[in-house]
Amino acid sequence: MFSVNLTTNVETVLYSFMGRIDAVNPPDGAAPTGSLAVIGGTLYGTTLAGGGTGCIAGEGCGTVFALNPTTGAETVLYQFTGGRDGSAPLGGLIAEGSKLYGTTSNGGKSSCRGTGSLPGCGTVFAIKP
Repeated sequence: MFSVNLTTNVETVLYSFMGRIDAVNPPDGAAPTGSLAVIGGTLYGTTLAGGGTGCIAGEGCGTVFALNPTTGAETVLYQFTGGRDGSAPLGGLIAEGSKLYGTTSNGGKSSCRGTGSLPGCGTVFAIKP
């Protein structure tokens, strides 16, 4: 994640996702997608992969995360499992009231064939940050 100063056109990296799970790297997500939502100065977003095992070539099913743009501290709020909760969120998040809303491109009802080898046609989800 990055920011750009519109006056100076200087780019600053706020956070670099690691996406792997091992002794050094937490399951923080990989391939951030969609637009960010802002609540109280905290940025909220999704990653297409990472966050756990399974789904996309064993790289996880995606996450919902929070990022403090001042400190660079990232927190995973939710790790998708690829089941009824969905997987591979692609769109951005919308903040409404005290919840964030988003969509996944796979998971949900298993009676539908999703993209690639992943089952399900996607979900609409809500999460309280």
